[in-house]
Amino acid sequence: MEVWDHDGKLYEVNSYYSLPDDAWQYELVGLTGAPGAGPYIAVTIPDGTPDDGPFTPRPASEVMFRAGSGDVPWPFH
Repeated sequence: MEVWDHDGKLYEVNSYYSLPDDAWQYELVGLTGAPGAGPYIAVTIPDGTPDDGPFTPRPASEVMFRAGSGDVPWPFH
């Protein structure tokens, strides 16, 4: 876990392998304001070879993306 400061607002950054999901999970969660009320984004990338070697991402159609509760500092071009 890391904590980032962007324009005076705090965000928690997480990256971990989820064994129950056999997937990498990446999260950016807003910490400024009431607990649980901050903005967030989460991306889950399923592992195509969970028992057979290095992480191999499954097809993009199986990636899950969740977002909610406001703006996060994410560059859109």
